[in-house]
Amino acid sequence: MPRLVKISVSRPTRPLLDQLELLSGLQNSSIRVIKLIEGPAIRVDSVRGLQKNNPSLTILSVRNGLIQHVGHPVYLTAMQKLASQGIFLEGRANDGTHWSSLAADAFSISCPPTSMSVEFPSAFRFAPETAEALQPLLFALKISGRGVRNADLMASAMSLASCGGVDFQDSDLSDVGFQELKKIRNLCFVNLVGTEVSQEMIEETKRDHPELKIMSDYGVFDVSLPDEPGDSGSILRTSPSAAVEE
Repeated sequence: MPRLVKISVSRPTRPLLDQLELLSGLQNSSIRVIKLIEGPAIRVDSVRGLQKNNPSLTILSVRNGLIQHVGHPVYLTAMQKLASQGIFLEGRANDGTHWSSLAADAFSISCPPTSMSVEFPSAFRFAPETAEALQPLLFALKISGRGVRNADLMASAMSLASCGGVDFQDSDLSDVGFQELKKIRNLCFVNLVGTEVSQEMIEETKRDHPELKIMSDYGVFDVSLPDEPGDSGSILRTSPSAAVEE
């Protein structure tokens, strides 16, 4: 099951729950969240097996409308590690209210926030331990690494993500790191202004991924609306100044 990040299983049966840890697609995969909805309780040994095979996996149980984590709350530990490094996280709590890592009770939640964004401080030096903490949160809606150092390492850590937008403005991201970013599932926007990514790499990417909007020092590369029915649209390139002003 490559590239899947979240799985929801409605009314799972006991035999299915007992076999989950044996499914090869769940072992060391990109899956970060399994949500089990209105079924029997999953056995403790099955939970341990799943999280041993996939240490970045969060397991949620939904029963009578109540969402609770099962086993080790991987996402919670990850968010606390990132917040302790000055990384800001925000999103929507289970009840629909705004959630922020700066709140006094930020880490008393029972399930991961939705529509979550992760923002790294400017000039943050990305390290392997940060990559490890980021892995369970690769379902974030937006990840911002403006001005980060070691941006290629950060991009590599994000290659299994399912994320709508990434912002690497003024970072040291290179062509090598951008190749990793292109692996992100559901990516529709990337900001490369002030990076080391080459014009050749950007133009090649637009040919291969016309659905992707790219802001760069070489202009904003977007897709225009079709002029006629059946017209697939064309690449729209604006001036470099537009990339900075947006």
